[in-house]
Amino acid sequence: MKPLNDNKLQILFLFIFITFVPLTMTLGFDNGPYVILALLVPSYFFMIRKIKKQRKANLKVFAEKNNYEYLEAPDENFLRRFNNFKSLNWVASEKLFNLLVSNKGSDDPHIVTARKVISNHDGPDSIYYTQLFLFDLEKEIPVFFIRKKSWFEDLLPARDKAIISICKLTDYYLSYPKNKKFPSKKYFCFVKDDAFENFVSDKFIELLNLGIQKRKKQINIESDGKNLMFYAHHKRHSQEDMAYYINLFKALKNSLLQ
Repeated sequence: MKPLNDNKLQILFLFIFITFVPLTMTLGFDNGPYVILALLVPSYFFMIRKIKKQRKANLKVFAEKNNYEYLEAPDENFLRRFNNFKSLNWVASEKLFNLLVSNKGSDDPHIVTARKVISNHDGPDSIYYTQLFLFDLEKEIPVFFIRKKSWFEDLLPARDKAIISICKLTDYYLSYPKNKKFPSKKYFCFVKDDAFENFVSDKFIELLNLGIQKRKKQINIESDGKNLMFYAHHKRHSQEDMAYYINLFKALKNSLLQ
């Protein structure tokens, strides 16, 4: 079962309020809106607590089954591994949490959750969660950021410059591998220098294209030179999907390091 979404819960409770308030007024219950509000507010916060509790329980079960250690609040030493990843400017506005530490060394990724709150002055804030899959590397590799494109982004002028600004990629530039079938219509490729050109493998590009052909969800990939991070933007996953993404990201990592 997929994790419940805070935003969908907000929409559900808003729908209930908007649906039943006119009904109570039509039936002559003048205090109807206040009664409904008094019922919905505590119910909403109860459901939020229940979602968080269930999510922790699911992660603990996953950890026990897959040789991981679960830590609700990662220590600062571990979080420093993310300091150089530009993606955090895009997916996180708060401290990372719900860490799963792999006990298999560098073969399997560590998994942590990012939370992004987007203020909405005309209504409830939007809340998005993204699970980040981090691989420790035994050798240094080029620094790069491969980011998915939305369907309309090719139509927008200077979109790459906007992304550079949002993600603070000020020392990066947009560059696609030459003489290779990199899916530039589906992904941006930001690099720090020309080293990525010779580093990226045909097998890696083949896997990216295969995912597009099979209509799989697009992913994002970033290297800080010492670690590799993969994620699906604004997505946290069920136990089954976590296992799927671990295998996918391992295949992509291995295709780069072959």
